[in-house]
Amino acid sequence: MIVISFITVLLSIVSPALGLIYFIPSGGKIFIENPKIRKYVFPQILILIFSAIYFKVISLPEGIDVVLTYSISLPIFFYFLIKKMDYGKSLEIFGGLTTIFISLKFFLLKNYIIQNWETSIENISKLMEKMNITAEQKEISQQLIVSSKYVFIHYTVAITTVSLILALYIGSLVLNKKIIIKWNYSKHSFSFEIVYLLIIAILCSLFSISHYIGINLLIILGSFFLIQGLAILNYYWGGFMRRSKVFTFFFILTLILNPYVLLLIALVGLMDMWFDIRKIREVEESNEDNPN
Repeated sequence: MIVISFITVLLSIVSPALGLIYFIPSGGKIFIENPKIRKYVFPQILILIFSAIYFKVISLPEGIDVVLTYSISLPIFFYFLIKKMDYGKSLEIFGGLTTIFISLKFFLLKNYIIQNWETSIENISKLMEKMNITAEQKEISQQLIVSSKYVFIHYTVAITTVSLILALYIGSLVLNKKIIIKWNYSKHSFSFEIVYLLIIAILCSLFSISHYIGINLLIILGSFFLIQGLAILNYYWGGFMRRSKVFTFFFILTLILNPYVLLLIALVGLMDMWFDIRKIREVEESNEDNPN
């Protein structure tokens, strides 16, 4: 287990999401199936990550993300998964806790985080000045820096939270194949209460004082609708995609390169909250079995 913990921390230093994708199917399997060593799993990771923070291998803000994930959010995820045997509900709880923790971290350490980011950008700018690039390329680079600063300051909570939610989702899909707690993913639906949060987010985005809070919440909720939309695609075309590796490859590539496809799938997931799209197929199959 110490090897898994060490690799998890190494990947988390690169990206907390990468650490989650690795740990869920590997460390998660051991955590669930071996109650005797369960209490040692997360303390090992926390000791390693605190050491990384102490020796400045990882910055404090990124270190806090990992500490909160492996000390609170992820243990609670596994607790509900073991007790309730419900991946969806466990994912909702993880997403809610992660949103709260990331928001609090950014609120309390905002100046420190922005200062670190600006220092990094300043170092990149100095490096670019030494490079033999044209004035036009320098201007484009400066525009990208300004745009990235705007996105970082206003949407870092949503970006960080969504990356962790999707990482947990990917890891859970792999974990589902390794343990006895199964996730009937193709028929998965999140709680309808998420729609109420969506309405609150939309209202918040309409007022200048809470505009960015609303937009961040909309992006975070969008990740849940995306997961539900993917479940619908898996319900209708999962069998074909599993048989056709080439189609699956190009489908994943499209998701990565085309954000509009992601938005469309998320809208399908949102519509399913009201209309239960999967019932269409069930009704058709029922009619075929009972023609009279």
